[in-house]
Amino acid sequence: MVPSMRKRVVALASVVAAVALVFTGSAYVASAETTTDTVTAADGPYKVYMSTKGSDKNDGSTLAKAVASLEGAEQALVKAKPTTDVEVLIDKGTYVAGTTKWQFTVPGHSITFKRLKSDSRPVFSGNNKNGYWFSASTPAGEDGGNANLHFYGLKVQDYSSGGLQFRGKTKTVNGMVRADGVGLNKNTVENMWFSNIGSKHTGGNPGYGAINLWNSSNNTFRNITFTNIENAAPNGGMMHGVYAAHHSNGNKVFDSRFEYISGDPVRVRNDSNNNSFYDNSFKRTGVRAQYSDWFCHQWCADQNDQARECASHGNKFYNNDNISGYDGSVVGNWAYVYGDRYTTGGSGCDNKGQDRVKTWGNT
Repeated sequence: MVPSMRKRVVALASVVAAVALVFTGSAYVASAETTTDTVTAADGPYKVYMSTKGSDKNDGSTLAKAVASLEGAEQALVKAKPTTDVEVLIDKGTYVAGTTKWQFTVPGHSITFKRLKSDSRPVFSGNNKNGYWFSASTPAGEDGGNANLHFYGLKVQDYSSGGLQFRGKTKTVNGMVRADGVGLNKNTVENMWFSNIGSKHTGGNPGYGAINLWNSSNNTFRNITFTNIENAAPNGGMMHGVYAAHHSNGNKVFDSRFEYISGDPVRVRNDSNNNSFYDNSFKRTGVRAQYSDWFCHQWCADQNDQARECASHGNKFYNNDNISGYDGSVVGNWAYVYGDRYTTGGSGCDNKGQDRVKTWGNT
């Protein structure tokens, strides 16, 4: 837990409450029809076991029949077609893995990835390769919705691009980047540890964020440790702890510790609104500030031949401990990379009468 006098206790039940149906129609979504092979809600959570001693030829139904990877867990779920909550129970050890590209969901239910034993923290290592650890995305042909993916008690390290990515779809409309569908939403990340991520540690391509959101809203991030999230020069400023981009709204990041992050540890971009960042600590993080708002305005779009974006608005940054900037000096709590508190981004953008960010109670 973050050492702060302003701790907030949030009931876990409120975080993992069941929500609306999502992604109906995708081959990766469990069918709502009951068959002889389908696990129903009356059976309780459907469990898939994962072990460094397992094999993806197994069905994961017991520890003795554990799968060896997250890809193997998804394959097992596609075959089993559960219609209840799912738990992927991960045994202790280090899993050397590339990027897991996840699209399986259970309509109206959650999928939880957590450690099998409370006295150990399974480690996922990218072995200094490019890419993310886990990239969840909206299946082709789907509008998106509440994915209900939950992650607890794991450590992720040695990835170049980032750790965890929730990626809903976007599209270009009238020369502007807009959300395409409702997004990939309502996920939880708690008691996780992201470490040694970015090109400074991997020698690969520069990264963007330990947690990266694209059109992903109403997520909860609590009690997370971010350490050594760094790109090598000259790309240090591109790396962030949490990067909420492209219409990622209503997210909460709190009770977390950010240390040694080469860019601004919290970054919002392109109409990512009404997010809250509170009761966190920031030490040796930030270049412009601990929180920054950036978007590709008209000049940026013209220079880079890409679609234009909007400023974000209605965000809150409060009751955080701002200890030091990345180089050890003092940096501000917040910064606008372009414009001021009233900047919208031009035609087609609207701040709805809100400040871009409100801040209070930060040290």
